[in-house]
This record gives sequence, structure tokens and C-alpha cells, in this order.
Amino acid sequence: MPPGKHEHLTAVGHAAEAVMESAPEVAACWLRAVLNTFPPEQRGGREHTWLTGLLDRALTLSGNPP
Repeated sequence: MPPGKHEHLTAVGHAAEAVMESAPEVAACWLRAVLNTFPPEQRGGREHTWLTGLLDRALTLSGNPP
């Protein structure tokens, strides 16, 4: 992604972390939405990997492990 284009990803990731313990289902919803915006050639990059890990954690906390 071009510089500055991933700031929204970081914001969503941090917001998901903030609600992870109290509302993991909400965090998972946000994370799924943002992960679906990644073009195939950018999947597996640093941001994608970080957000995927957060999604796995949210799903586990919500009782729906990946």
C-alpha cells in the first residue's frame, strides 16, 4: 500500500484490540471487514498478518475459533 494508505488499518486494529475483551464479536466483525479490503497481492504483508492474528484472537475469545 502507498504511504499513508494503511493508517486506517492501524486505527481499526487498535480499536479492535480496545474492545477485544469486552466485545470480541464486534472486533471480529471490524477485522473481517478490513481484511476483505486487501488486494490479493498485499495479503501476507505485515499489516495483513497483524490483523489476521487479531481476528484469530477475537474469534477465539468469542468462542468461534478459526
